[in-house]
Amino acid sequence: MQMIHREGLPAPLKLVLPMALHNISVPFANLLGLTLSSLLYGIYLVLFLVYIYLGINGTIARNAAGGTHSTISRRVVKAMKTPIFLASLALFFTATGTWILTIYRNFRGWIPSDGGPANPSVFFDANADISETIQNALDALSLLIGDAMIVSFVHFAMVLSGELRENSQIYRLWAVWPDWRILAPVLISFTGLIISLIITIVNTTRISVISQDVGITAISVFELLTTLYCTLFISFKIYNVASASASSAVGERTLTYFLAIFAESAAAYTAWILLYALLTPGTASSSSSPAGVVSHQIRRAGGYWARMALAVGYLDDDLLRRSFRGNNCVFYHLPPFVISIPQTHPEPHSPR
Repeated sequence: MQMIHREGLPAPLKLVLPMALHNISVPFANLLGLTLSSLLYGIYLVLFLVYIYLGINGTIARNAAGGTHSTISRRVVKAMKTPIFLASLALFFTATGTWILTIYRNFRGWIPSDGGPANPSVFFDANADISETIQNALDALSLLIGDAMIVSFVHFAMVLSGELRENSQIYRLWAVWPDWRILAPVLISFTGLIISLIITIVNTTRISVISQDVGITAISVFELLTTLYCTLFISFKIYNVASASASSAVGERTLTYFLAIFAESAAAYTAWILLYALLTPGTASSSSSPAGVVSHQIRRAGGYWARMALAVGYLDDDLLRRSFRGNNCVFYHLPPFVISIPQTHPEPHSPR
């Protein structure tokens, strides 16, 4: 029976890899991947449907589309013009395709065909079936879309949803990082991830055994670097704003609450990347759903912050100055003005 070995894993992972993971069979790893992918896809599907509903019927979407009485078609068109909304749709299609192919390949691997006995050990570790290449391509697209969305959160200062970027005041509150020295490392890591994914997809059409593909190690490393780097700078930015607004809250939430949501999402995704490196290829089929779950968790925080901030008018110039100190931001104030409201009193009627 074909086993998953530790060759190609980074040295730290080889040291901490438990004995139980040394000789996991390929069929067991694929069954584990099917179980995890189905569970995570179910969570992701619920979050995606909620996000689509709020994105089309939310207060911000209705107001941006022309009022509370705007038609659904206008709100859909308005939402479709938002890059994050389009990226969410693309991620949903790739994640769904990956999950469907996971089920298809498990049926193909475990059920006898052509009158012969089923041989899952050979089927799951071979590249003879075109479904393996298509699944790898969809999984690669999911990882790229998920990482691109995380990188965009770095550039736009982070936990805000796509609708927020169209509101100038919220955009001022969450300033961009105007320094390419901060963005350069994550862009380099993202480029390395793209190259690694392309090499891995090409390898699936050339090598006969999936477990011999050492490109998976590079994918795990670049994924880990991108996630940790983005998490560090996003958390740092949110922490600075939270420190400047320690006494302020939006609704019943403070920025510390949103920082906790982002941190737990990033930690969960980091743990999944490590599991991906340890159990590949079994978990390769379920990498799309965790990316979707994490991105929707982050946008959940951003969406709540947007609605409550607009509802309570949470835009304080003093807070903005403290938050933007050193970020080359300019604030404009309207001159004072007086509104005169004349009042007229009817003359009393004189008695006749």
